[in-house]
Amino acid sequence: MVESHSEKDIYDKCVRLMSDLTDKFYNYLDYLGIDVTKLDEEEQFSALYYPEEIVSELFLSRTTHSGGTSTREKCKELGINTNLPVKFDFSEYLEDSE
Repeated sequence: MVESHSEKDIYDKCVRLMSDLTDKFYNYLDYLGIDVTKLDEEEQFSALYYPEEIVSELFLSRTTHSGGTSTREKCKELGINTNLPVKFDFSEYLEDSE
């Protein structure tokens, strides 16, 4: 039997992976010579996901659940704070340049 991670670990690793991809995207733009600090706000990369969206895609996308109630229950089961959206953007790089 192949041992796997818990669903909570999978969620956390997915969020870290998306953060790493955001960092790699920033580094790629930097490599191209694009200074993201000079971009208008609407031109800057930003993606906002609510934990319910991530949980639904990772764990419930192939189930026949009704949506919100079971997704909230799954978040509760995993101990995920649904009040805090997960934002992927370049804000940490922009703060460093101020």
